[in-house]
Amino acid sequence: MTSATRGIGKSVHSPDQAAFCELMVGARKAAGLTQQALALRLKKPQSFIAKYEGGERRLDVVEFIAVARALSADPLKLMAALLSGGAKGKSRGAKRGARLQLPHRAIGPTIAMNAGEFERAKPSDFHGF
Repeated sequence: MTSATRGIGKSVHSPDQAAFCELMVGARKAAGLTQQALALRLKKPQSFIAKYEGGERRLDVVEFIAVARALSADPLKLMAALLSGGAKGKSRGAKRGARLQLPHRAIGPTIAMNAGEFERAKPSDFHGF
């Protein structure tokens, strides 16, 4: 079953995904790394970097954290920048002050916080949910 038949658009080409790609390219360049140098740190081929930066491939959360760490960047700050439109202000995603909904496990309560609260959150803030 294709995504079109389910009524779900492909987010690989969405404005939010484009803003994420732009953010990741900016983070790599700010770290002073080429795609090849970052690929070596991640023990991945250079094409892995090129594909997610170009929007051809998406990163899952675990991969995003690994890339952020390889860039010596704080993954929470990168995510907060994306949520606040920090990718050169072109993100059409959540605006500053918007509430971020983080579901705990597949079921259970939802943690609601804005991007600034998320950036300052500690792991202990999520215990008991």
